[in-house]
Amino acid sequence: MPNCASFWKKSSRSIQVAEQVKAEIGCCVITPVKTRWNSTYDSMKQLAEHIEKLDIIFDKADKTILLMSLEKEFLIAYKEVVGPVAWALDKLQGENNMFLSYLAPIIHQAKSKLDSFSASESAFLSHLAAALITGFQQRYSKILNLDLKEAFNEIMSAISLPQFKLWWIGDPESKERCKAAFITEAKKYESCAAAQSCTDACEADACNDDDLFDFQKELAKTPTTQENAEL
Repeated sequence: MPNCASFWKKSSRSIQVAEQVKAEIGCCVITPVKTRWNSTYDSMKQLAEHIEKLDIIFDKADKTILLMSLEKEFLIAYKEVVGPVAWALDKLQGENNMFLSYLAPIIHQAKSKLDSFSASESAFLSHLAAALITGFQQRYSKILNLDLKEAFNEIMSAISLPQFKLWWIGDPESKERCKAAFITEAKKYESCAAAQSCTDACEADACNDDDLFDFQKELAKTPTTQENAEL
């Protein structure tokens, strides 16, 4: 949106404009930064949250900048629809407490939120949602389709995390299919664990049997030639 871009440019370059806008909305203006995740969404969200004062703060920045009613409607729709995607990005880029187990549930949750907008009567909501859903399906089709061959690790790791288990899988048939696969994998792990336990026990017994091989001990007890001579 060119008008929003002009407003951000003015507010970032003029301390006077930035202070006037801050006095009006009670916070500093957020501007998009190419190197920061979700900065465009955060900037658009801030404008949408102060939709009633947009005319005032835009006028303070530049009297030639004016948002039409359709542009304001788009701002609100953008805030609602892109919100789940921004949430997913924030979660997945986390440096702490972020594991592979989170990927599939987050993708499914974000997709579910987008699906709820696709049937909206608002043209902006439905079209934005449709575009984002298409992108999700192209990029994450294996995870969204619960492909146990291509996305096996992502699905199994999510199910194994007590926080998620199977609740993030909505389709009952898919849930049962993933559950069966998880149980099968768990049984394989149980068999491997049992085999490893048996191996460890055998190795421990072998170590204990070493006491039978006391040749060195006997040799140590036998006096050497020099010791016999001294005796």
